[in-house]
Amino acid sequence: MNRPTRNAALAWRVLDHIDANPDQWDQEVWISRSPGCGTAACFAGWACLLSGDQPEFDTKFDSEADVVYANGDVALVQFRAQKLLGVTASEQDDLFALNNTREDLGNLVAEIFGPRPGGAA
Repeated sequence: MNRPTRNAALAWRVLDHIDANPDQWDQEVWISRSPGCGTAACFAGWACLLSGDQPEFDTKFDSEADVVYANGDVALVQFRAQKLLGVTASEQDDLFALNNTREDLGNLVAEIFGPRPGGAA
């Protein structure tokens, strides 16, 4: 079985975005939006959004998206983020868990992806 190609740069970029914009992080939703509050997303959602994917908001529940348009295709956020980050299904389960704290995410990123590329802390 081939191991996926890791995208450590994206994983660390997502953490940096969460740290710089904590009000835009909600680990309990893939991607959400609300008038006046903007967009919030979980770790997986931000991996997709920071990669240029566009959310497809359900017409019934206009505030949440679980799919994104990626390169003209529609994909579920969790599977698109898994592919973008280069993680296994088991790692995806751990990394995208809705009860993860910011500390949990930092520990998981360090464990799965290793040190920040470029050696910065």
